Amino acid sequence: MTKKYILLSRNDVELIKESTNEIMNLLTNTETLMLLINISLALQQKVKHGSMFQAQLITSDIKIEVENKGFTLEYVPEQQRLISVFIFMLRLMSKWEKRPDTFAFRKPDGTHDLDKFSEFISEFEV
Repeated sequence: MTKKYILLSRNDVELIKESTNEIMNLLTNTETLMLLINISLALQQKVKHGSMFQAQLITSDIKIEVENKGFTLEYVPEQQRLISVFIFMLRLMSKWEKRPDTFAFRKPDGTHDLDKFSEFISEFEV
């Protein structure tokens, strides 16, 4: 089965924001919320300045449910790009958390260095 992709670009800033809001509704851990916000801001900044990212296109039925939050995101053709961006952002968060050096980017006040997120996200540019 051949994977299909979409390119995230300037036109997708609103989708990135919408995906961020959807993911925020699922999270309760403050550190994870900060991670999401930093990745979202860095991604928005990159696409606004002309960078493009390749996200896997979700083309079939998919249903994401989070029971304890009463959240369901179901595939419908009109939301194909939104779901693709949503999953792309979750994958970015997962890859960030698996890096051995993530805590090195934390500032003394507990926040992260946005430049480090920008560098990290650059790894996924096309």
